[in-house]
Amino acid sequence: MSLVRRRDSRIMRNIANASRRRRVATIEAATIRSKMLGVLIRDARLAAGRSPADCAEALGIPEVQFMAYERGTQPISLPELEVLAVVLRVPLAHFWGEHLLTEHRGDRAVWRDALNVRHRMIGVQLRQARMERDLTVEDCANALGTTPARIKAFESGREPVPLPELEALAEFLGLSLESLVAETGPIGEQLKQLKDYEAFVALPEDLRAFVLEEGLQGYLRLARRLSALPPEALRALGQAFLEAAE
Repeated sequence: MSLVRRRDSRIMRNIANASRRRRVATIEAATIRSKMLGVLIRDARLAAGRSPADCAEALGIPEVQFMAYERGTQPISLPELEVLAVVLRVPLAHFWGEHLLTEHRGDRAVWRDALNVRHRMIGVQLRQARMERDLTVEDCANALGTTPARIKAFESGREPVPLPELEALAEFLGLSLESLVAETGPIGEQLKQLKDYEAFVALPEDLRAFVLEEGLQGYLRLARRLSALPPEALRALGQAFLEAAE
């Protein structure tokens, strides 16, 4: 065999080996991607509080197939992923990322501490409302048909207030239940995000498209800052614009 033929043969073997390595790398990358996607799918499902059976039913597939999606042993299709995003109420971009929705939600210590703080905050609000109305602990106890000791436990945050009793006590004290809902802290932040999302979804489709249009975020931030100004400042600002335009 001539030197040229041996060289050509070696080149062909190298090309074949490189091609096999690329195929193996492609398969490995697809396998890793399926595993990562499975983790993100399971994360979104847990964050939404849905079961594998719920998701399988939404996709019209057997539950065992959906579990294979979560394990990453079977790849999911894009249309199925789109349906899951809608059912689980997460942005489709969640499945392209690496961050887990349940990282913060799964921290039991955070939520346990947040619950304790919330019980105390509600107790403070109830006590403040009672004192503003010159009512006694006994007055509240009689209104609820319970004991003064239990009202004191509510006000100190030592005992959670059951919702039916909280509604009755709030009505007796002239409070709205909405005024007692968390607005700050981990719980308040999550509730606000859900409320903002629901408000956005309720917008007409053309308005949602307008809000999401690239390049408008700066104007929207400006509008938000302007909306926070007092009426006097807005009038002065408007007058300044008119004078500048003349």
